[in-house]
Formats: sequence, C-alpha cells, structure tokens
Amino acid sequence: MKLLQPIGISLATLVISVAAPLTVRYVPQSVPTLSLAQAVASAPLLQVQDRLGPHKQVVEFDEGNRFASAHHFNGTAGQAVSITLESDDFDTILMLINAKGERIAFNDDISPTNTNSRIDTTLPATERYMLLVTSFEFEGQGDYRLAVVPQR
Repeated sequence: MKLLQPIGISLATLVISVAAPLTVRYVPQSVPTLSLAQAVASAPLLQVQDRLGPHKQVVEFDEGNRFASAHHFNGTAGQAVSITLESDDFDTILMLINAKGERIAFNDDISPTNTNSRIDTTLPATERYMLLVTSFEFEGQGDYRLAVVPQR
C-alpha cells in the first residue's frame, strides 16, 4: 500500500471516486477557497423562506394585532451574529427573544429607505433563541427570507 503525502485542501476541491479502487485526487483551483473550519463557522445557523399571513399566529404588538411567525436557533454565549429579514411584500419587523421570553433585540427598518430588518448582535448566553417575524402594517403579509449568520 502506497502512502500519500498529506495536503491541505478544502472540501470544494476534493474529488472522490467511489468506483473500485477508491481514489482521491486534488483538483487545483485558481480562486481562493474556504477551509473546512471557515466553512462551518460561516454556515447559517438558520435560513428560512416562508410566508406571513392568516395561517400563522397572531400577536398583539404596538396597539394592534399582526400576523407573526416564530423561528428558533441555537446560539452560543459571545457569538456575534447578523440576523436579516427581507420581504418584497411587506414592511418587516424582527425581534430576537431569549429562552426566558425576554426581547433582547428589535429592528423595524434597516434605514429610512430600506424597510427590511437586520439585527447585528453578540449573543449573551448559550441557549435556544426565538426570532419573531411580523409586519409593521396590521394586516401585512407575504413571502419573506430570514437568515442568522455567524460573524467573524
């Protein structure tokens, strides 16, 4: 059996053939690639495409009832995350809630001209967090995209 020299490669450049005999070969790339640790560290903690509407729960918020969706993810104390909520159909509101049910972050609009929502924060504890997705409009509904991405 011939031993091969170990080489540092990323998952994107590893090609494995399952036909007998098993072979592994390195495919050089001209563009930089992520290491396995970098890929895992930057993988979304949560990524959702969903629809807000009457089939979801209703919450009372800001003196009125609104459609809402709840999504959960596990976070680690000290972990910096960027949470984004985007919709072409409604003016988004995003709330980050801890395991005790306390609201720890909130965002209505990214800017005066961007009605999507974003929360950039460092998580205070290792626990399961809830994201509450709702609309600024009382009857706001439609498709949305939600993502929680670790920051470096």
